[in-house]
Amino acid sequence: MRIVFVVPTFRHSLLLHEAIQSVLDSSGGYVVDIVIVDDGCPDFETLCGGVGLSILHDNVHYCRSFNRGLSGARNVGIEYCLKNIDFDGIFFLDADNRVSDYSVAQMVELLRHNPESDWFYPDIRMFGIEWSGSYEGRFSPFVEALQNICEAGSLVRREVFDRGIRFSETLKHGFEDWDFFLTASEAGFQGLHAPSLGFMYRKRPESMLANSHRDQQFVLKQLEDRHPWMRNPRWLTHAEHVYNPRYAIFIYDLGVVRLSSSIECFSEEVSWDEYVRRFWASDVKPNVYNMGLTVVVMSSATLSLLKSFMLGSWVIFDLERGLHRAHLTSIEIGHSTSHDLTIKTPTPHAGSNLDCLAVSSRVLKEIAGDSSEDWVRGLVAGARGGAHMTRTIHLPKDSPISLLPSRASENFLHMCRDLATSDYSQSNKFLRPRDDLGTPNRSAAALILREKFGHSVLAPHLKRKPIEVGFVLPIVDFGGVEKVTIAVADQLKKLGYGTSLFIAKRQEIKRFDHVTAAFDRVFFLDNDNFDDWTGPDYLGTNLAKWSVSGSHMEEANLLSAMDVLISCHSGDIMGVMGQLKRTGTVTASYLHLFDKTYLDRRCGHPFIAVAFEHALDLLIGCSEAISAELQAEGVPPSKLVVVPNAPSIRKPKVSRRQRGHAGSASGKLSVLYMGRLDRQKGVERLEAIMRELSQRDDIVFRVVGKSIIGDGMSLPFVEQIAEPPRYGEKEIAKLYDWADVIIMPSYYEGLPLTILEAMLMGVIPLVTDVGAVREAVDHDVDGFVVAEDECVPEMAAILKRLASDPKRVADLSGAAAASGQQRSWARSVEDLDAVLRASVAKKQKQFAKAPKLDS
Repeated sequence: MRIVFVVPTFRHSLLLHEAIQSVLDSSGGYVVDIVIVDDGCPDFETLCGGVGLSILHDNVHYCRSFNRGLSGARNVGIEYCLKNIDFDGIFFLDADNRVSDYSVAQMVELLRHNPESDWFYPDIRMFGIEWSGSYEGRFSPFVEALQNICEAGSLVRREVFDRGIRFSETLKHGFEDWDFFLTASEAGFQGLHAPSLGFMYRKRPESMLANSHRDQQFVLKQLEDRHPWMRNPRWLTHAEHVYNPRYAIFIYDLGVVRLSSSIECFSEEVSWDEYVRRFWASDVKPNVYNMGLTVVVMSSATLSLLKSFMLGSWVIFDLERGLHRAHLTSIEIGHSTSHDLTIKTPTPHAGSNLDCLAVSSRVLKEIAGDSSEDWVRGLVAGARGGAHMTRTIHLPKDSPISLLPSRASENFLHMCRDLATSDYSQSNKFLRPRDDLGTPNRSAAALILREKFGHSVLAPHLKRKPIEVGFVLPIVDFGGVEKVTIAVADQLKKLGYGTSLFIAKRQEIKRFDHVTAAFDRVFFLDNDNFDDWTGPDYLGTNLAKWSVSGSHMEEANLLSAMDVLISCHSGDIMGVMGQLKRTGTVTASYLHLFDKTYLDRRCGHPFIAVAFEHALDLLIGCSEAISAELQAEGVPPSKLVVVPNAPSIRKPKVSRRQRGHAGSASGKLSVLYMGRLDRQKGVERLEAIMRELSQRDDIVFRVVGKSIIGDGMSLPFVEQIAEPPRYGEKEIAKLYDWADVIIMPSYYEGLPLTILEAMLMGVIPLVTDVGAVREAVDHDVDGFVVAEDECVPEMAAILKRLASDPKRVADLSGAAAASGQQRSWARSVEDLDAVLRASVAKKQKQFAKAPKLDS
């Protein structure tokens, strides 16, 4: 084994002799070369000393270059070695530092016996100003991304240099050694802690290193520009999961602890006894043993139930987030009285049964070190005020919550008692903990990671599919926007995407069973500041106040787990799109229609999207019409994607004509209105039409829906027969099966799903000429499109004609069904699929150099 010491020098002419002599004293019988690189030093002594040493010792080489800085001098030494010396490794020794008598022998042994390691970094022992730091523990690119643990005075194998890795000469303010080892990690090389290197660092109050720390933020920004993955939350949470899991999940009925940064999979599973050993070992060697930043207690049944309802990732994130404000956070699971899923705002715990409980490792250490159980028992029971916060989740009725043991509190207390009475806890009293210098505390590494992202909790590691897509909805109440979102998510999931649903405003999901097939996970953003529309006015549309002036880090950190984030009429969340775009997420806004004021002026979500257009990669429209309108508002065509709406209901096996329903076979024309009973839908027009036709016995109306906005209009004919909304596909299909005509006298629309679904079922659409309805309805061929200004009399006249012409009804029904069958969500998402894959691939290129991680 042949080792070369590269010694750059600039104005350290006398100290240079000490450094060279320390190497010569250490060489013993080993083959060692020393390459002195004079970095254009103006001192004559440096030239004389370097030349003299090279004459005096055959194994000392002297190079002189123009002043290129420390990195340039090291690179000169590397190139000289590659051209002139057949070596196995290079050790970089600055001219004012030294090595120990045993250093060379240890270096040879390290190279010989650790073929899987590519460089060897020492502990730091400083002289001058005395200081020491231990860098023990497994090397990981995750920790290296948070803090440089590899001193430039390291031994590096030749293979690293053969791959072209050098010190950056653009980093003029320091940390060039950090950059070197980050670059080596990107190339797949691996470091190894080598405490026996015997490296000695001269520490003075003023030095290049001191200047580097003063300029740390500037230099760190330079590093992150060179290595973008250092600020990529998706890579960092994955690396945390692999190397330094933040959660210790105690599955008490199995007697195991799962170390993980995800509830969906785990990095390592250990027995409870092994975890107790590590828990106390982390007291003595916190830079080696990781006990998890957050300890979670639950049963395997609770874990399975949370996963089956797609809530596991949100629950563990919510528990961790809550520990900012409480010592203990917990979850209680109960039943809803309906098919809805609801969550409650966290409240001080009141002593009921718990299904899941979380505590920080810091608080758990304090509990385990307390000689009395009184405090922790009071904490668990809720006797400490807001120190224990509980959130209740109500799952849809008929959920199997009776299988849950609900004994998390009891098992948490057993866990604390086990830790406190362990033999390890007693023996630790006689051991001196390591100084908090060097490698960071492994259990607290997640806190360092949080510092990079506004001191807020990052999302759990979520990436299980090549592309993870998040959809943000303000509510889930099965309006058109929600139904389209679910349909698109369902198609993307079938195409291999991971899909997550984020609910911005309400703490509930209506008919949760309709959501389950389309999504892998569900999250509640649960921000009380949402839905405040007192922000600035953009072209007549008020922006959400939080979007322009709120504190965004918590939401941004959670949403940054997505490769793609699509806002589905969620105005608040537009405020984080710029930040997400900068961290590599493809950002999009999915738009359906321009709203209108009472004065017929356009407003609404498209204007919000245009206001934030710079923060968006894509604007998705449900029709060609809205895409054209967005382009007219200044959106670049390259950002526009059309996903034509399609029916979200299954095509009937037998047509209405075959069933004998079409053509007013009953002798009456069946007219259905289905939708919100609000002004936008033209309900006062519907009222007028029903009043005009009220004396006819050959036309019968059904009105299905409810008011959401509450416009306060008097609608006696409508209200007299109004039925509650229907959500289930079978219920909706029965309504279409009853109807001959679907009537929509709206003031404004996008491309309504109601029209498309009705046509698929053979129901004739009778609609006002608004939005993109002409993209779906061919007037007098498969339905009727009526001008707004003649809406009431014209619609009434059409209904009268149809009531007296059953054959015409049958023909139109068949034509409507044929047109409806031309649309499908599978075809509609084809362009979106292609654009998303291309956009994600383009974004991921900036992170292509990131160190490879285990899946």
